[in-house]
Amino acid sequence: MYKCRKYFVIVFVGLFLVCGCGRNHVSLSGKVTFSDDGSPVPKGTIVFVKESFQATAAIQPDGNYVAGSFSAKDGLPAGNYAVWLFGVTEILQGEAERSLIDSKYESAETSGLTVNVDASTKTYNLKLDRNSNKK
Repeated sequence: MYKCRKYFVIVFVGLFLVCGCGRNHVSLSGKVTFSDDGSPVPKGTIVFVKESFQATAAIQPDGNYVAGSFSAKDGLPAGNYAVWLFGVTEILQGEAERSLIDSKYESAETSGLTVNVDASTKTYNLKLDRNSNKK
């Protein structure tokens, strides 16, 4: 019986740590739209970067997203994040993929997008310029 309790405690503590109980994550969601007409950006991935930590959020067809760190929607640890996007593309008939958004948003260094996530941050909406290259 003692061995069973010992293993139960080890498994329980392991699950406690893996599940992230005690993490202070802030739920963060929002909508991604085009700055010219307010229509939703229909797809892509938002990346939140802080030091060596990175979290993502999938953009839904209506432009909405929910950020996640270790699972799809578990929020972000508090802090200042640089923000960039990828996968916001379309395939034109007979051509290669083309970005729907200005290429400056495709790098944390050039996007100009940042967010400070803390207990009061619940929503972070993005208004993005369209790709002006009409190839």
